[in-house]
Amino acid sequence: HALVGRFRASAETIVMGRSEPVGWGQAAGQRWWGLPVALARRAANLLRFARTVARHVRFLKRNRVALVHQNNSITRHHDWMCAALLAGVPCIASERGLNSRYSILDRAIGRRLHLIIPMSHWIRRHMVERGVSPANIRVMYDGLDPAAVRITRSPESLRTTYGVRPDQPVVGIVGNIREWKGQEAVV
Repeated sequence: HALVGRFRASAETIVMGRSEPVGWGQAAGQRWWGLPVALARRAANLLRFARTVARHVRFLKRNRVALVHQNNSITRHHDWMCAALLAGVPCIASERGLNSRYSILDRAIGRRLHLIIPMSHWIRRHMVERGVSPANIRVMYDGLDPAAVRITRSPESLRTTYGVRPDQPVVGIVGNIREWKGQEAVV
């Protein structure tokens, strides 16, 4: 990410990669042994989750981590959020997109975070409509410092490069190509 250098320069920062998702198991078909197998898988996954959380707690304490910031959603990385709560480390989570649902676990952990930061009022409203408590949600728009933006090419040179005539309108959108981002609406 382009901001990692700035984060590291501003404070001691540890940037972690993605956690592996912890699945809760699946039924093993429709046979009579499906339920016991599914329960055994769930128990094994819960044990693996507990071990992962314990490892994260030790990491947070050993490195004297002062803040855990989950950069994507309260629906992911439950292991790190639980570890932060157990270690007594403030934990915040950014909510950058729309989730069709928030599980009981998502909502329970979300209530215990120090802060949930959606990047728009629309995302906040979407979360609350799906049962997330609004008590610790604060909207914060992603910032862009206009003074830091440097125009390096003229509109005319871009039109020439891409073969766009002066009388043709140009519309743009910046973002990952995802259905919920709205590129289809822009087109």
